[in-house]
Amino acid sequence: LGWNYPCDLWSVGCILVELCSGEALFQTHENLEHLAMMERVLGPLPQHMVLRADRRAEKYFRRGTRLDWPDGATSRESLKAVGKLPRLPDYYQMVEFILLLLLTRLYLERSCDPLPVLILKDLTNLIMQHVDHSAGDLIDLLQGLLQYDPVDRLKAREALRHPFFTRDHR
Repeated sequence: LGWNYPCDLWSVGCILVELCSGEALFQTHENLEHLAMMERVLGPLPQHMVLRADRRAEKYFRRGTRLDWPDGATSRESLKAVGKLPRLPDYYQMVEFILLLLLTRLYLERSCDPLPVLILKDLTNLIMQHVDHSAGDLIDLLQGLLQYDPVDRLKAREALRHPFFTRDHR
């Protein structure tokens, strides 16, 4: 797919994770293991991108679009390295569930009416009044930087204007 400026912004996302956690997000030098780590953390690679990859990438995929993992792993250590990584989509779903529980508790403390159907925007707005903004802003920034498709990834100017950098977090 080539190397260009959006790749640098992907790297910024990885570096931010490393600064926050103290560990590299995808700590490997092996291509297939690296792709497996990316899929473990961020979900499957988009099929349209796999299909656009050059012929040298074919050896990493089965039937053209499915990553050859775990069958293509070179060692047990490689399997363990991938398996220990968290799945960020699961993490985001867990955070949303916890926020929904907090919202329900706040609502029930203030009212005995049945809980209305809420959309995520309303949930986020209400919860963010009661919690530190920086964690949510960082997650949102990382989601924008760690998009597989460079077309969907934040541009440098967009990242610099992101609330994680512009909001007063005092």
